[in-house]
Amino acid sequence: MSGATLGIERPAVQLRIGAQRLSTGSDGIYQHIDPTTGRPDADVPLAAPAEVDQAVQVAHSAYLDWRRTKPGDRRRMLMRLADLVESYADEFGRLAAMDNGTPVGTTSAMSSTAGEWIRYYAGWAGKISSEVAAVCGSGRRGRNP
Repeated sequence: MSGATLGIERPAVQLRIGAQRLSTGSDGIYQHIDPTTGRPDADVPLAAPAEVDQAVQVAHSAYLDWRRTKPGDRRRMLMRLADLVESYADEFGRLAAMDNGTPVGTTSAMSSTAGEWIRYYAGWAGKISSEVAAVCGSGRRGRNP
């Protein structure tokens, strides 16, 4: 399904390092192939080791900020994220179908599942425990180290 078939245009692909959006990367480009046409439809900038290192440093800084965030605030932010993911499920579904050719119905359902997972983890934000409950029929239950 091309973007035209889905009624949307492919967004520009960029490297993201924190708030930076880079249209080029130091390690060249990768040409994305539209799975429905077999033709190139996007240039994907590739990060070199220096850009990867920079992204890791920015992510680590964000992690340190997150660690200092109060559990109730974390829960509220994650619940808001779940709301946003679910509200954009159709758009995410169309973008994923355009990216890899998976049917829209399947990819839209994946966004709903992602929202459920985010809500699950949001619920743990204020709980201090080392016990982990079985999830999705895994049958595993035990203590975290």
